[in-house]
Amino acid sequence: MLSILDRYILKRYIGTFTLLLLLFIPIGITVNLAEKIDKILQNEAPFLEVVEYYIFFTIYFANLLFPLFLFLSVIWFTSKLANNTEVIAFLSSGVSYYRFLRPYFIGATIVCIGALNYGNVPSSNGKQRV
Repeated sequence: MLSILDRYILKRYIGTFTLLLLLFIPIGITVNLAEKIDKILQNEAPFLEVVEYYIFFTIYFANLLFPLFLFLSVIWFTSKLANNTEVIAFLSSGVSYYRFLRPYFIGATIVCIGALNYGNVPSSNGKQRV
């Protein structure tokens, strides 16, 4: 059973990870589209195929950057906790470091399962047609 501390840290941790994904994925899509727009227009690719390509590209790109986003979200979220002196409050209330890290491990497990699921999407395995 998750305690209030676990839910608080896990919610903020997964929220920060999701925010990073939502901020950086459109940048990757824009850069990829800028590189491939000439081929798309030259070959007169149907709009629905381009949309399908970018749906699968988004899954592929997100899965490719999961480890980096996981690392950045841990650093960013923990620094925000430390800046708000929440870490001091946790540790002074008798919470051990191992107990403090438990939500991080739970969050990393959730992200790992998500990455494994995204990696099993057949059309997003990196073999792109456009």
